[in-house]
Amino acid sequence: MIIGYGNIGQVCGRMISKLGTNVIGIARHARPNPDNIPVHCVTELEELLPLADHVVLTLPGGTDTDGLLNEKLIRCCKPGVYLYNFGRGNSLRSDDLISSWDHVGGAFLDVTEEEPLPASSALWKLDNIMITPHSSCIYASYKQAFLDEVICHLGKLLAR
Repeated sequence: MIIGYGNIGQVCGRMISKLGTNVIGIARHARPNPDNIPVHCVTELEELLPLADHVVLTLPGGTDTDGLLNEKLIRCCKPGVYLYNFGRGNSLRSDDLISSWDHVGGAFLDVTEEEPLPASSALWKLDNIMITPHSSCIYASYKQAFLDEVICHLGKLLAR
């Protein structure tokens, strides 16, 4: 299941489905999808989470997504579910994850609600968790793309 089925979620869905898995997309509104991946409304999460072995978050930040995958919804998932957060850290709060850890098989967090994650965070003490420093966007030509974007923004500022 991919919660946050926008541009990034759709790319993930296409890639994952090529591995022979069934993908369920979750977005603000249910809609048809050209990749034949069902896209359901976020209001259906409680009913759909028990179907997922893996839940991937690719949500944007903002008040609409604050604590979206809370303890109650984590416990709606299959026991042993694997959770992945590649969106924004506000959508999965550390306290909710820690308090429901007995229900979770493991997690991969590229983002957390506080970045960098303090050494004192209880997340570091959990088994079967991988935490990376918000690095999911790093790829071979990342540095050049970053520099191009900075130059573009600086050019706009100087043109004012």
